Amino acid sequence: MDNPRLPFENVISQLSSLGYDGVELVTEDISSSKRQELRRIVGSYNLEIVAIPSALVRERYGLTFTDPSVEKRNAAVAKFNEFTSFARKIGASIVTIGLVRGWPGSTMAPDKAWDSMVSCINSCGKHAEEEGITLAIEPETRYEVGWIHTVAEALQMAEEVSLESVKLMIDTFHMNIEEESMVEPIRKAAKQLVHVHVADSNRCAPGMGHIEFAEIIQTLKSCGYHGYLGFEISPNPDPLVAAEKSIQYVKRLL
Repeated sequence: MDNPRLPFENVISQLSSLGYDGVELVTEDISSSKRQELRRIVGSYNLEIVAIPSALVRERYGLTFTDPSVEKRNAAVAKFNEFTSFARKIGASIVTIGLVRGWPGSTMAPDKAWDSMVSCINSCGKHAEEEGITLAIEPETRYEVGWIHTVAEALQMAEEVSLESVKLMIDTFHMNIEEESMVEPIRKAAKQLVHVHVADSNRCAPGMGHIEFAEIIQTLKSCGYHGYLGFEISPNPDPLVAAEKSIQYVKRLL
């Protein structure tokens, strides 16, 4: 739940009161003092810092793994690795690989883009192994990222990178757009799946769109998934209500 109108501690306090067990953190400030503050606040409410998204590598710094410039690709790897080191120091266990892969409509040839992603993710994965962090490739829609839209493509990438530190995550919003089935990809990815984002077809809280979550939750359970279910959702009608609706809806299905 992102609410710029409230101090960070107020947001964490509200999530704790709603029954949340963990949070994902997006922050540009990865300084030592900021790490200590964030870890203190989250820990004081008995929450876990679950994952650190890497979206800011592209969104804030304009760096991607498929930039035509090798210097910028190397810079993207270096910046990504900073977030991985930040994740270890703040106590998170996962860093996501999403928008950093590249922009929609990239001019790089598909085969060169794929090879570039393999190389960059391999470099990031080796650094993650040193830090004790797991990287999670997130399939995202063609409208948000240039490459890896389906679970099958993410599995292929993880196989080619071939590092224990590089796994998969899924997001039901993206799956609803790109996949033919909402459950078969989960079964195929089960052994590699380390994180799940839950959002309805309109990116709102589950239950506010048309995705059938009961079957998804049951499939995750039957496949032995024991990780977190995170809500990456639009703040409709406001962040607190959206957070409350999400956790209440999913808990009824568990």
